[in-house]
Amino acid sequence: MKQVINAMLPSNPCYEAILDRYHTVDPTTGHRIPIIEAACASKFAALVSPYREWERKQQDAVDLRSIMVPNHATLDRRLLQLLGDLVYPDGGKELLEYLQLAIDKKPFPV
Repeated sequence: MKQVINAMLPSNPCYEAILDRYHTVDPTTGHRIPIIEAACASKFAALVSPYREWERKQQDAVDLRSIMVPNHATLDRRLLQLLGDLVYPDGGKELLEYLQLAIDKKPFPV
């Protein structure tokens, strides 16, 4: 399996919180790895960004769904809401709606 590193820049309050608190540190490399709720919030932030190209949003939707669906039973919904609210006001409510859409196998409003 090929390893890929995706650099995350603290360009908004959600990313700042992820880099500051909501991650684990790989003991070998020292890289910060977002916890699963943070990964969801990060993909959500990209998906709802007005500056993101449509094609990239489609991939973000696939990525977000592939994180949410197999892990929905263990996701901390309170933390998802908190991180979503850092994307934009009331973004947490929308992120939880996306989670339910993923569980129900319905499309995201992209």
